[in-house]
Order: sequence, then structure tokens, then C-alpha cells
Amino acid sequence: MARFVSLLNWTDQGAKTAADTVDRAEAAKKLAADMGGSLELYWTMGQYDLVAITEFADDVRSIMGKM
Repeated sequence: MARFVSLLNWTDQGAKTAADTVDRAEAAKKLAADMGGSLELYWTMGQYDLVAITEFADDVRSIMGKM
């Protein structure tokens, strides 16, 4: 399985609904698992708001999981 690291920033809408971020993260983890992969999320301070580590069988599934 290939592992991918993504550095992410909130959109304006995402920042406005930051209180829901844990629920959205859990939904994203479930989606990744349903696609045969995994997702780890880390909330950060500084230039990036999130670090996402995904693991999927191939590049195509990883890209689909990020959409």
C-alpha cells in the first residue's frame, strides 16, 4: 500500500464550521476505510491547518479519496 502525506488549509467555509471538524474527520475516515484505505488527521498550528496521512492500494484510489 502506498502512503501519502497532504498539507491542508481550511477554506473560509471550513473555518466557519470548525466546531464540526471532529464529525467531518470521522466521516472522512469511514469513507477512506470503505474505499479500502486509511486516513490519519492531525490538526496543526502555523502555515497549515491539517496534516492528512492516507494509505491506499494505489495512486488512483488515493486521489479519489481526497476529492
